[in-house]
Amino acid sequence: MDIEAAKSIAETGFQVWFWALAAVVFFGILSGKISTSGMLTTAEAGGVDPERVLVLVVTLFGAAWYVSLAMEPGATDCILPNNKNGHCLPDVPEQLLFLLGGSQSAYITAKIFRNNKGVT
Repeated sequence: MDIEAAKSIAETGFQVWFWALAAVVFFGILSGKISTSGMLTTAEAGGVDPERVLVLVVTLFGAAWYVSLAMEPGATDCILPNNKNGHCLPDVPEQLLFLLGGSQSAYITAKIFRNNKGVT
């Protein structure tokens, strides 16, 4: 077996493992075995916190954006001194970093102002 065949088998195995894990988590959430209660609420307020929704939406959007960048043809081709196979992940766009940083800043700011005692 040559190195290309071994690499192809390993890549396929990783993809199968990843998608199987994603399916287990997804169906665990749907069946209620994985609890998501309290993910978007705080114990004090009881209602849905908009800053938590913002962080969740921006994180999911950012992950989808980055995966779409990585899946573009030629996006993972690069030339680095110690990179023997010529593949690497694409750079994270600055706009994505600003979005993620802004949503996390909004979350922390809202948490500080909701809790008059300080950061918890």
